[in-house]
Order: sequence, then structure tokens, then C-alpha cells
Amino acid sequence: MKGNWILTSTVLGIIGGIITYAIIGDWQISLIIAVVILVLVLLNNPATRYMRAFYVISFPLLSNIYFFINSKTGNLNIQAGLKELDLITVAVLGVLSMVCLILDYLERNSKLNGNVIKTSRNSIKNVFGSNINITQTIKKKGINKDE
Repeated sequence: MKGNWILTSTVLGIIGGIITYAIIGDWQISLIIAVVILVLVLLNNPATRYMRAFYVISFPLLSNIYFFINSKTGNLNIQAGLKELDLITVAVLGVLSMVCLILDYLERNSKLNGNVIKTSRNSIKNVFGSNINITQTIKKKGINKDE
């Protein structure tokens, strides 16, 4: 996926540069637009979606700890930063950030296949002719009383 996404973003950057050159006619602006498109497509790689979600979720936690300024000068007291988060919010954001890290690890190591909802699909191929009747019986454990 990594090589394919780099190729995809390169091709899209070239196409965007060609379209920009066809519209504007300036090769320098077209080159800048092509590089911008290349970088934006590279940054929006769907394989890194869980890591980006981790960054978004972790920002309020880090800003609560690190981004608070308290300054006193004479009679002036200045406090700047984000509002303090309560314990429940910190716990929920912490759990969500850990889940994002676990999902990112599983996806990078190709252990995250399929989805949570299991579906059974009928896949009969190469059926030819007319008046074809197909009978299918699906037995799931726990549904039939015979089992």
C-alpha cells in the first residue's frame, strides 16, 4: 500500500500540474500547485488514519498539561491556556487514544482484516443457462435447535 499511495499521489500531482498549466500557462505556478497536491495527497493516506485520530484526540490531553501560562507582574495576574479538563474527560480521551494506537499497530502489521460485522454472501460464479434454480441452506451454530 505504501508504494501504491506514493505512486497515486505522484500521478495526481502531475495531473494537477498539467491542468494548472493548461488553465494558467505559467510553469512555475503549475510546479508549485503540483507539489502542493502531491504533499496533500501523501498526508491524507488512509493507512495512517488511526495515527491521525490519535494526534487529534491526544492534543487536548497534552494541551491541558503543557500549554498553560501563569504570569504575575505587580498587580497584574495573567493566565492563558485551555480550560482544565475534568477526570472523566481525561480518562475517556486517554482510552480513545490507546485504542487508536492499538488499531494503528494492528493495521500496520496487517492483522486488522475485515470488519466487526460478519456477513455471509452468496458467491456462485459461472452459472449459465435458463430456468436455473439454486437452493442454499445456511446453518449457523446456535440458531438450529437440532445442534
